Amino acid sequence: MQLISGAQRTTNMVRQYPHTCTYRTVGTPSYWDEVNGGYIPETPGLIVTVECRAIPSGSGKRISNQDGVMVEYRYDLAFPVDVVDIPRGQEVTIEDSEGHELVKGNLLNFASGQLHKRGWL
Repeated sequence: MQLISGAQRTTNMVRQYPHTCTYRTVGTPSYWDEVNGGYIPETPGLIVTVECRAIPSGSGKRISNQDGVMVEYRYDLAFPVDVVDIPRGQEVTIEDSEGHELVKGNLLNFASGQLHKRGWL
């Protein structure tokens, strides 16, 4: 009988969210503040990276996009339940655990569930 150390056990475990989803939040434009008489500089959007699981869809998998038209999606995404909702239409990049890009595109939909959140790309 061979005993497995804790370090060996953790390296062989399956990760629930092996991929990363990266997107940029919306910033604000620069403007002149009439009340205070000063220039307010623009603020750039933040780059957000969250864990996810990207499952390639089979052929014919469809979802309704923002204007109600049924479109085929390429990936079904799962996120931890504590991830902040990602807006529909947001451009996202999905990478594997080694940092290689799997897919880049606009999020077709995002939904919250009890155990995790889902997105479609």
